[in-house]
Amino acid sequence: MFFSIFILCTLMTFVSSPDVVILTLTPIICLLARHAHIDPMPFLMVQFYTANILSLFLYIGNPTNIIVAQANHITFLGFSKWMSLPATIAGLSGLLLIWLRFRRKIPSTIDVPDVDPAKALKDKKGAIFGCICLAICLVMLVSSPWLPIPIYLITISFMGIFVVKDILHSMYQG
Repeated sequence: MFFSIFILCTLMTFVSSPDVVILTLTPIICLLARHAHIDPMPFLMVQFYTANILSLFLYIGNPTNIIVAQANHITFLGFSKWMSLPATIAGLSGLLLIWLRFRRKIPSTIDVPDVDPAKALKDKKGAIFGCICLAICLVMLVSSPWLPIPIYLITISFMGIFVVKDILHSMYQG
């Protein structure tokens, strides 16, 4: 589970921000640890570290990245190209160090509760809509050097779409 959380956090960090990863996964990890009767600390530490360090990879990973990239006129893809090696080395080094620090607290097997994913997902249409919008937003961000649209307008537009979607969903579904 330790390495699975690292991989999940890595993938989520590459398509969102560290705040989203941490706010999404922290309660899941804590609940899983409580139900499995294990110490959540190794899993939380790898999650926090992975989300923070691997946010180096993306232009939109944190506000500092945006400021540095804009001040130096670096494109979205150009920033990722420059930061991919340092982010990869830092991410893997951190994974190793956290594993070494907590290896005695990481169980080799974990009994997880039996949950039907189809029943756990409350809004399938909303999840599909969100994934499609996220994919389109990321494609537009990557394509931003060739589009006549500033990056902030791309992200604000998709934020607006989600606000409207959530308001309509609350009005008609809930």
